[in-house]
Amino acid sequence: MSVRTVQAGLLAAGLVCGLLGVPGAAHAAPSPSPSASAGVRAAKASAATVDDPTNLATDEDKVKAAGAIGVNPGVDLLVLNDQAFVFALWRRDEAGTNVKAAALRAYESDDPHAAYDFIVTGIFVAANDDAQAKIAEAAAQARRRSVAVTVGLDPSDTALIERNDRDFIFGVWQRVEAGSHVRDAAQAAIADGTTQADWDTFLNTGAAAAADLDIREAIAKADAEQAAKLRAAQLLAAKKSLLQLLLLQVTDELVSAPNRQFVLFVHNNAKGSEVSLASQVALNAPDDQLDKALTDFIFTGGAAANKRDEDAAAVIERDGYHARVIPIRDAAEHDGFSPNLLAAAQAALAANTLVALQTFLLKGQDEARAKDRRLDFGSGFEAADARPNWQNTVDNTGNGHGGTINVGGIVNSVTTSELGVRAEKAHTGSQALMYSGMDNNATKSFAYNQVFGLKGVSVRPTTKLSYWIYPQSSAQMTQVSGANSSCVAVDLIFSDGTNLRDSGAKDQHGNSVHPAAQCGKLTLDTWNEVDVDLGAVAAGRTILRVTVGYDQAANTGGYRGFIDDLSFSDLESAPKFRTSAEPGDTKLTWTNSADTGAKPAGGSLNVGPIVASVTGPELKEGPATGRTGSNVVLYSGKDTSATSSHAYMKGYSLGETYVTPSTQLSYWIYPQSTRSFGGVTGSNSSCVSLDLLLEDKIAATTVSLRDTGVKDTRGNVVHPFKQCGKLPLDTWTQVIVPLGAIANGKRITQIDLGYDQPAGTGGYRGYIDDIRITQ
Repeated sequence: MSVRTVQAGLLAAGLVCGLLGVPGAAHAAPSPSPSASAGVRAAKASAATVDDPTNLATDEDKVKAAGAIGVNPGVDLLVLNDQAFVFALWRRDEAGTNVKAAALRAYESDDPHAAYDFIVTGIFVAANDDAQAKIAEAAAQARRRSVAVTVGLDPSDTALIERNDRDFIFGVWQRVEAGSHVRDAAQAAIADGTTQADWDTFLNTGAAAAADLDIREAIAKADAEQAAKLRAAQLLAAKKSLLQLLLLQVTDELVSAPNRQFVLFVHNNAKGSEVSLASQVALNAPDDQLDKALTDFIFTGGAAANKRDEDAAAVIERDGYHARVIPIRDAAEHDGFSPNLLAAAQAALAANTLVALQTFLLKGQDEARAKDRRLDFGSGFEAADARPNWQNTVDNTGNGHGGTINVGGIVNSVTTSELGVRAEKAHTGSQALMYSGMDNNATKSFAYNQVFGLKGVSVRPTTKLSYWIYPQSSAQMTQVSGANSSCVAVDLIFSDGTNLRDSGAKDQHGNSVHPAAQCGKLTLDTWNEVDVDLGAVAAGRTILRVTVGYDQAANTGGYRGFIDDLSFSDLESAPKFRTSAEPGDTKLTWTNSADTGAKPAGGSLNVGPIVASVTGPELKEGPATGRTGSNVVLYSGKDTSATSSHAYMKGYSLGETYVTPSTQLSYWIYPQSTRSFGGVTGSNSSCVSLDLLLEDKIAATTVSLRDTGVKDTRGNVVHPFKQCGKLPLDTWTQVIVPLGAIANGKRITQIDLGYDQPAGTGGYRGYIDDIRITQ
């Protein structure tokens, strides 16, 4: 397939990113408001902008970058940080372009250098792609104009010429004479099941061959005078068709010129080595063969040579795109958590066609990344489901929280509002989330209790929230009063200090989702489904907590009920924790600091420094050839006892980071041998693993990962001692630990690194890189 056809097809297919957003103020990452357009919400919702915007690009860099899309930037653009400047360029460029797609990709990236890289290099690559696409579209239209001339249609009919290839052929079929060979060929080319290859065949040779048959039949039926006129008209049409195809100016003088003069003009003005060669061959033909050679070039040879030029250019361009897809594939493979991106890149490379590679680079990679970031979160509150992180705990933290006032326990044995899992009544399964409380004030009463803490989770424009609620009446529990149990709803706390209840969101019945607005709208003693178009009111916002609130100004008395099958669909997600020790990444909270607190802290025993220049076991960041990037987390120490030795070093303090059934710990480890560091003994460097401190807020207990007996995906227990000899030395090995089975609902408070080996003495040393805790 020719480069012109493929690129034009991509544009015609509408491979575009939607109109999305607006930039924020100077030196601040763009932050669309809740009332922004759906396009703005789409941009923000899909973005994972860096926490600290960069200012690496100079004014000269920005002027050159803006110039690539024809923008002369003023001071208002030059003062923007790198991320905001990229977003501003995204707004300025036209929809559907490679520049627009690449700008949004750079803005969304959590790589702090992505915006700068786009400014100094990426925009020029994308702008070149767009320029080539425009050239390709012009060439595709030229081919259609050429065919239009050949079959007797008006090449200046813009509405026809600007159609895509299939629709153009359909237009030909509509316009040419019924019963003609051209009409039959056009109908066959667009029959059900045909593809671009069939349309190319018609446009490249089929239309001309069919038109030639029609002319031959007409000549056969005509008298000598009329036949001569038909042949002359056919020659003029062939000349016009070739000029249109080669993007050369069509003039009556040139078309009427003798064939040799015409071919000489093509030779001197057309681009493409094959066209130049073919025209030269025709011009150099012997005198007795010259007329035929010139005629053959005009009717078929020129078009065939042009096709060879386009095919050669397409191979070069395809190879260039192929080379650009390879690093994306490799990065996805190294990442380990981008299966859709990896599969899409592999498919494009396997197909190795221009259209497959272009589609991936312009659109496919972004669609794949969006799938990899998609998260559907929920719980049916069964043993295998996401376990609540709190029980009977009022939400009184940070802006947007609900708190509690004038609400106590529904029975004398309980002093506060309740929210916890019970095996009493369920919509599906055997368990549900029970809520209860006693409203003690007829003018102002509410109680908001925490259920789940989320991290790295934000709302997309398409995100939906749904749950089932069963408000009980006094017939089921005598302490319940009236319709109090219906004054309850699921609430969300967002990172910007807002909440769902005050967002104006409505359920599928048009009722506000504020708990007070649900009063009397839910049927008692039955399961009610509540559906909320969350994306419509909160796209782009990051969810911190899921809570359940009771809220009612009037009335007093008890309330009680159940919530089940809580579900969020199509959330945007990022890892709960991620660092590669690179600039801009999360840094170690502690350096070379043993975790000597009370159990389950590991402490340090019989481990000293690996070299005299340090004072003890090490855990620090530093420059080295990492698995990715140029920095690593380095660990080292010297085991001084052959019976009992360990060193657990404090690494990262985590905030509200909770485990769900699918959460995994992942990291890459490079244990060194004595060959790569002389102070190392045997396989000591492999007796190391990351450790986690896991807090159960409901049970009020804390345990360490090493003591849970959990195994990594290689089948090895993750206790450092159990890793001894299981990690190859002097190579990077990925360790993935599924956490859900042993820590569902628990909070990860700290990441440590432990060395532990009862037997053996001597030094150990190695590197850790690319630490992740996934959703």
